[in-house]
Amino acid sequence: MEICVAGSSSKLLSKEIATQLRGRTLTYLIFPYSFKEFLRAKGVTLERHFEYTHLRYRIKKLLREYILFGGFSEIAERDEPLKTKILQECFELIFYRDLVGRYRIRNFGVVRGMMLYLVNNFSS
Repeated sequence: MEICVAGSSSKLLSKEIATQLRGRTLTYLIFPYSFKEFLRAKGVTLERHFEYTHLRYRIKKLLREYILFGGFSEIAERDEPLKTKILQECFELIFYRDLVGRYRIRNFGVVRGMMLYLVNNFSS
């Protein structure tokens, strides 16, 4: 019998899941797409010297999309308004379930403000 558990869990951390399942677990880290994988998912194959072809402009547009929305596979396959909505939902779920719920944060306005600041200024 196989059971797959994916995503974030406010109830159990990966170590706690392994304890609950008595050590019969395999953990896989699944990372977002690299830019090359993102291009492949969008149906773009890089050619040699692509910078001198019409493909250059499409790649620049896709790079902007990748920088703005990231490399999550679920988001790469959606239209722009839905991408923003999915990212907002992810943020809210992580914030309220995983942080506020798990650590019983009472003054979550301050923590939410700090998280938003960090998300918006991660490269500064």
